[in-house]
Amino acid sequence: MNEEKKYLKGLTANVLKCLKAIDQEMKRQESAERGRRIAAICNCLEFYNDQAMRFGLGYGFKKINRMKK
Repeated sequence: MNEEKKYLKGLTANVLKCLKAIDQEMKRQESAERGRRIAAICNCLEFYNDQAMRFGLGYGFKKINRMKK
């Protein structure tokens, strides 16, 4: 498996895990703690996306930062 496909496969697997985690959190009662857990899940999604862009697609840090703005 080539590098790009490896990171794309990892990204999709992690996105699915994060979406399941968000679904579980949304079933819980609204609270500040729930908000913190959802924020942590979003941070994980951002990390996995950054990893795929950097190592899978070969984007540089400047390009990634520009895309986020």
